[in-house]
Amino acid sequence: MTKKKSRSMLSAFSIILILIFALGIISNLLPEAKFVEGDIVNGSGTVGATLSDILMSPILGFESAIDVSIFVMVLGGFLAIINKTGALETGIKVLVQKLKGRELVLIPILMFIFSIGGTTYGMLEETVGFYVLLAATMMAAGMDPLVGSAVVLLGAGSGVLGSTINPFATGAAISALPSSTSVNQGLIILIATFLWLTTLFISIMFVMSYAKRVKKNKGVNIFIIKRTEVS
Repeated sequence: MTKKKSRSMLSAFSIILILIFALGIISNLLPEAKFVEGDIVNGSGTVGATLSDILMSPILGFESAIDVSIFVMVLGGFLAIINKTGALETGIKVLVQKLKGRELVLIPILMFIFSIGGTTYGMLEETVGFYVLLAATMMAAGMDPLVGSAVVLLGAGSGVLGSTINPFATGAAISALPSSTSVNQGLIILIATFLWLTTLFISIMFVMSYAKRVKKNKGVNIFIIKRTEVS
């Protein structure tokens, strides 16, 4: 019997290489396109990117953004250690056990922890595993799963929204700027910190208010109650 070959998705590197070649071809089809390397237009005056330009673009890209590349590599190693040891999950479980009976205090603490991860290294997709853990915890505390989901989503989301040193957002944006553009790193961090803390404060107030109302209704979702009253 012949075995059917399973179709596998393209890797991230394959997609990036396809996009590079596609953009190189498109640059030759545009009437006024000129390949720019840094701030200097290709000296030969050739319209569009050559094959050499396309092949060298990944190398030149890493060269111009080597600081971000190294930071992402170090950060990847840090995240691998955290995931392997389960340090973050264990810390949250211990925190939940210590604050048993005072679960409302967990909301600002956990949202602040998740927001730190969001503003420093863009922790958002990595929080998927925490939804089930916190949903069960909040239900045991007399609330509903939506409270646990909001703690993770709004906590990490507010941090990502106000990215201070997040290499995948702030770092990539700064590296993409032309070399002639001066960047005030202090001002960027100051604005991002203000945005991060302001959004986090509003999110905490919203989740705390909702959690108190759900707890008052003995764990029943207030949206279900309102819908029942309307119908």
